[in-house]
Amino acid sequence: MNAPLRSVSRIFLLRRTAHRSTFPSTTCLAHAFHTQLPGGLRAKLTTPQINHILRLREATSLDMEIPPPIKSFEVSQLAANFPIEDRCLEARLLRSGGMLFAVIDGHGGPGCGQALSERLADYVAVALMDLESLDRLAKEMDASLAAKSEFPPIVSRKMHPGDYMIAGQRPNHFKWLRQYVLDRVKEPHPLHQVPDRLREAFLRMDHDISACGLETLNSDNEVVEHVNLENLAASLSGAVVSLAYVNDCDLYVAGTGDTSGFIASVDEEGQWSTKTLVNHHTHANPAEMKRILSQHPESEAGTVVVGERLLGQLFPLRAFGDCQYKWPVEKLKAILRHHQLMHLFPYHCYTPPYLTAEPEIIHHRLQAHNKFMLLSSDGLFDFLTEDSASKLVIEHMGGRRALQPFTPNSGVTLGELNVRLKKRMIAQAKKPDDANVSTHVIRHALGRTDIGLDMGKLSRALSASVEEARYQRDDMTVQVIFFDSDYLRMFSPMEPTVGSAKPQ
Repeated sequence: MNAPLRSVSRIFLLRRTAHRSTFPSTTCLAHAFHTQLPGGLRAKLTTPQINHILRLREATSLDMEIPPPIKSFEVSQLAANFPIEDRCLEARLLRSGGMLFAVIDGHGGPGCGQALSERLADYVAVALMDLESLDRLAKEMDASLAAKSEFPPIVSRKMHPGDYMIAGQRPNHFKWLRQYVLDRVKEPHPLHQVPDRLREAFLRMDHDISACGLETLNSDNEVVEHVNLENLAASLSGAVVSLAYVNDCDLYVAGTGDTSGFIASVDEEGQWSTKTLVNHHTHANPAEMKRILSQHPESEAGTVVVGERLLGQLFPLRAFGDCQYKWPVEKLKAILRHHQLMHLFPYHCYTPPYLTAEPEIIHHRLQAHNKFMLLSSDGLFDFLTEDSASKLVIEHMGGRRALQPFTPNSGVTLGELNVRLKKRMIAQAKKPDDANVSTHVIRHALGRTDIGLDMGKLSRALSASVEEARYQRDDMTVQVIFFDSDYLRMFSPMEPTVGSAKPQ
């Protein structure tokens, strides 16, 4: 095999195979459980098998220190792609304070999503630091560089089942992050508002992903001898992101692409409502269509978005990575030709960049009536609405009390005990199958019918082969974050202040 063909093979190995962890994927386990019967019939998965697949990528906040007003969080993922292209992130900011949550929905391979899962929290942490903290961090990074040691931690992140870090990319991440720190220290007019800082972190992260890929070329647009294929794979794949930053009673949600998020609240009458926190950047958003068409000549009005997709190919109109829609044409062609990937060159690509990672940011002041927030990749909302997803969480909140052991208080009367036992019997009828609320939501998204949960339908969805699953559904990631009502009641103002900070 000649050198260019080896490069092509290695890039696709990176994008589709090398990112597999030693942790088995959902689709692989489903295949292991799958039994083909004569005539093409398929054996039905047993309840223990279904439970094992659904609970494979669960995580909770039980072993993590979290700041108020966050009470707890629960996460679950279900793969359709192999390897899974979704990532999720929960990280405590050690120097700037607060907590980050993010759902990262990758496409075109896991490279970009993996890079974001490893690096985005650090970029946001740096963006939110004050100048004194940045100056101290810069000195610490220089010291660790001189000592050839690990750079000082600035976030504490949760590791999920199946998560991994690419050890060989740590020096690369350190180099670009250190430069970001130095640039922030030298800023003549530093940004002070949180939305501006989050926007800067997103754009800088995307810039550095792109710049890493362009290191493939020298000044004459010739491919260098030693190519970092991990960087190139991250640049030519993509990801959309919903990121929530909770700092005391302030919630900021930054969205790029078409992931989803909402916050659920209950009033004094016990009536529940939801508020959307993430706007989708797709053809269905008139403001987004107006924005993207205004950035290109009128002669391209009929080709910028074709068949509801950017240049006829990409569904989200904002994303990280996907540098084939961002790089200058000559640089893009030089890279793609060398690796025999010209089929990735977009049709009607005349005036790039066509794509941005700039987020739309919403600020919400948390109050006691705000009970939980849900972030998810778009795979979930192929099956559910915001309202139905909220109802599943609320249902689980009521039914999960029956999962707890019953311990009567000392001094309780027989009459009071009888009332409590009757309430518990009612709750037992609603007891959820899953202790993890995010798994409960995914289970019902795939198996629900008008008359309840259909285990046969759920079995068929989970026993599909890798090839079938990718055409039936997408990867699913669900994060549910619960808020401490007592804390919010004590420290948050009575009247909500809700605002938004939108891109220019």
